[in-house]
Amino acid sequence: MEPKRERIVRALLLVGAVALVLYHCRWFSDFTVDDGAISFSYARNLALGKGLILVEGGERVEGYSNFSWVVLLALGYKIGVTDLFRLSHILGGALAALTALGAASLAAALRGRRSWSDAIAAFLVGVLPPVSYWAMSGLEGGLYMALVVWCAARLALERKEPARRPISALLAAGIVLTRPDGLAVLACAAAFRMLQPRPVRRVLVWLALALVPLAAHVAWRYSYYGYLLPNTFYAKVQTPFRLRELVAFRSPAWAYVTGFFTRYRLLGLLVPALVAMVPRRGDLTRLATGGFVVALVFFPLYSRGDWMSEGRFLVAILPLLAALAVVGAHDLAELAGPRARAVLAPVFMLAILAVVGPISLQRTRERHGHYPVPAMGVAERGLHCKQRAGRFHIPHPSALDGDLGGTSYFSGMQMVDLGGLADVTLSRFKLFQSVMREYLHGERRPTFATLAGFWLEDGVQKYPEFEDRYVPSGYPNIFVDRHAFLEDAIDPRTPLAHFDGAKVDLLGARVGDRVDAWLLVRPGKPARHLTLVGAKGSVELRHEVLDRPRWLAGEIIHIDVERLEGPLKICDAAECVPISDGDSGARPVPPPATTAAALDRALARGELEVALAIARRLDAPTEDIARRLFERATAARKSRDTARAFRDYAAALRADPGLAFARVGVEQLRFEPRAAYSYRFEGRLERAIRAFHLAPTEATFTELVVLARAADRPEAAAAAYRATRMTPSTPSAQLELAESLARAGYPEVAGSLFPLAVTAAPELARSEGLARLVGRPVTPVARTIAPVPCAPGLALVDAWARLTASGRVELSIVLRRTAATATSVQVADRLIPFDRAPSTWDADEEYVHSVELSLGPGTTPIRVGEAQLSVEIEPFTQDFENGAVDGWQRSGAAFNGAPTRFRLGDPATGVEGNYFVRAGVPHQSHRGELRSPVLAADVDEVCVLLAGATNSGGVRLEPSLTSSLTPDDPKMLTERCLVAPKGAQVVVFDTGMPVVSPLTFDDLACFTDKRPTPCAGGARVRR
Repeated sequence: MEPKRERIVRALLLVGAVALVLYHCRWFSDFTVDDGAISFSYARNLALGKGLILVEGGERVEGYSNFSWVVLLALGYKIGVTDLFRLSHILGGALAALTALGAASLAAALRGRRSWSDAIAAFLVGVLPPVSYWAMSGLEGGLYMALVVWCAARLALERKEPARRPISALLAAGIVLTRPDGLAVLACAAAFRMLQPRPVRRVLVWLALALVPLAAHVAWRYSYYGYLLPNTFYAKVQTPFRLRELVAFRSPAWAYVTGFFTRYRLLGLLVPALVAMVPRRGDLTRLATGGFVVALVFFPLYSRGDWMSEGRFLVAILPLLAALAVVGAHDLAELAGPRARAVLAPVFMLAILAVVGPISLQRTRERHGHYPVPAMGVAERGLHCKQRAGRFHIPHPSALDGDLGGTSYFSGMQMVDLGGLADVTLSRFKLFQSVMREYLHGERRPTFATLAGFWLEDGVQKYPEFEDRYVPSGYPNIFVDRHAFLEDAIDPRTPLAHFDGAKVDLLGARVGDRVDAWLLVRPGKPARHLTLVGAKGSVELRHEVLDRPRWLAGEIIHIDVERLEGPLKICDAAECVPISDGDSGARPVPPPATTAAALDRALARGELEVALAIARRLDAPTEDIARRLFERATAARKSRDTARAFRDYAAALRADPGLAFARVGVEQLRFEPRAAYSYRFEGRLERAIRAFHLAPTEATFTELVVLARAADRPEAAAAAYRATRMTPSTPSAQLELAESLARAGYPEVAGSLFPLAVTAAPELARSEGLARLVGRPVTPVARTIAPVPCAPGLALVDAWARLTASGRVELSIVLRRTAATATSVQVADRLIPFDRAPSTWDADEEYVHSVELSLGPGTTPIRVGEAQLSVEIEPFTQDFENGAVDGWQRSGAAFNGAPTRFRLGDPATGVEGNYFVRAGVPHQSHRGELRSPVLAADVDEVCVLLAGATNSGGVRLEPSLTSSLTPDDPKMLTERCLVAPKGAQVVVFDTGMPVVSPLTFDDLACFTDKRPTPCAGGARVRR
């Protein structure tokens, strides 16, 4: 064929191939996978100046793995194409066409000349469904394929014409910026480039152009997100990769790769492609293209495949195989001689098309309209959550979902990503159930939770918190936090009416455009319903989401319904109460006003947690508070005070979600010794709140206040006080309430509770510091012990100690500044940074600082700077988080070992913290006991977490013969409680039966009058 005519034929064929690609893309124009909408959310926020974050106001988490694709979408949004679904399809079609042209160009470059047959490679790209499918998916598939094939083509051209500009280096950098696993492709390209002949300068220029953008991006990623690798990497590879998996050809990873080849009969491409990869006359260009193929296969093997269909991780090899197959067909034809080559080459290529084409058409028809997790399907969940949050005026709503693209894009609410892509904690520790429990139910507490199908396997719903907190939202598989519909800051003491038949009290009502009613649920089963009656009809007072059978006695339910015409009354068929326009009866008490002066005072005194609460109530900037909290956390971490560091890092993250290194600090301390989240105090607090609503007495209020501190929920005590203005009678409980009010952001209200008639040394110091915070006059505490100099400018005036549940000792020292230059002090050879700098202390103020120490039994000398203390320890651990059973007596073989640390694959669920006690070994017989010392005299209730087979063992209290417990569930640890007689001992026993699920025991807790108290042991300071 004449060269000119061949060029025309080649051009026409390429136009036809492009048309085929675009036509094929049109089949999938109704498809956007949910993960694509994740990229859309990041791109939109970037274009709007919010940063590269999933949702506005959220944490900085690199939940995408396609940086260049996100930037490309953001540019499109910035210039006015705000429909990112449409934009992604336009770009995807264009990139698919560019990929087809790249395959033709690569075929020509590998052969060293252009030919009409190059278009066959383009036709192969156009006919294979994964190319069009992933180009139109909303993800980076089209961009990645185009960059890979054009990089290979440019490398081949630059190899033959060294004077060409090194565009392949920029393309190689773009590959990695589009997908991190493209680093293997870059390594292959760099190796090929370095094997080329001199000059060395050109090689160095190529490497610089390829690596400098990547180095700059990694440096930016680290400074912005806090990690060197994208978060998606940790989410996809949570279990370590092992080389033996590469030789296990029946592994899921190999099944993913081989399944992709067999699904589309790619062996028809692979055979001629292997022929083409044979080096010719020392030219390694073809082998380099084959190296690209191998590099692209590596990540699917490393990550053990992918849940998405159509080979997302392998699609970029298709244009390479297409080009190599065309070249290989020519090579096979040449073996038959010059005369037969002109006939055999087209025959071979048509045969390849005949093998691949029909199956591809069949797969396209099968896939069309049947897409895994489409974004618009997930969007319905997000829109439902958004509608519910708006309908019930839920402040700061958040959602838990494993498919967060459509939810985040259409709801805009904060997300907890169960899949881990956009969640640092879950991407690393989702397989650790104690972390899952603490993080989801203790730290994040999402308003909505979507649990269906695959995501049920994560077990979020197995914990008692889920059963207690979440109810169906009205949409399949979406649950909502019941607390969104409850009111706590409302006075239950003077209801408008008692409806005995409906078993509710009408606390108050508001009549406007709608009718609002606040109902206090009474114990008992209702015999009648409550209705709103108007002049021309009636409507049942029912909640749209929280059904009446789910109401709990003591809850205050807020219900609003459409207003009816005429005079209104609320009835239960036996009696009626008229209501008029405006407010009637009790209503939710709005938060009291606070002032900027209170914020300034808290900041000046270094009370950062209080300052944060006030600033959030004032809607004031909190970034500076976050920075100071972060610095304080870092100092505490250097001094090995991990509990304090974890607390401050978490607070810094709440103050500024963009402070990525605070999240890094939290996760690095996740398994360090600290006070872990405890559900039992949460559950008891919820019961105490309901009991207080039903019987608002001083006793129930005091119980609520004490449990609010134990559960670290100061807002619960603050809400009860705001509603009723009740105060406890005991000074210690008054102090608990004042501290809760201050920590919740109400320092002025806390000041109204002073002065307090406390006498115990710890309470004296705490009350003095709190009084200064709220601006109350303070009388210096008179000490019977003379101050002892302990460091330059500091004097030690008092000290005390207590034993924590983990068996560690919390040592509290009371210091007084004696000079303006005071800085810090060493405690037990550790330099202890203070929460508040001494420069913020008043001249006569006593400052309390606490530090946790690991001390052995008996008396231990402790140096506080130049002063000397002795701490006497009677060891006992209640939660085993120190990895020991201090204070317990072991007998028999069942309890010979130390506590068990939770490991991946452990069947035990419901564990709190990381350690628990397990008796015996499955299917083996080991009898034994674990006996506590005699419990403290005031302990009247003992609770434990138990799991195991019913005949595996249990817990009993001695000397009582009737107080014993056995497990309810073989795997889930559930709380069981016993009434404790005076002088009792806790005995955990293993029956020695060879059971499948041996006894598992965790977290002993003791109570006095329903308030938490130490079980046994103790710590005392000797001067």
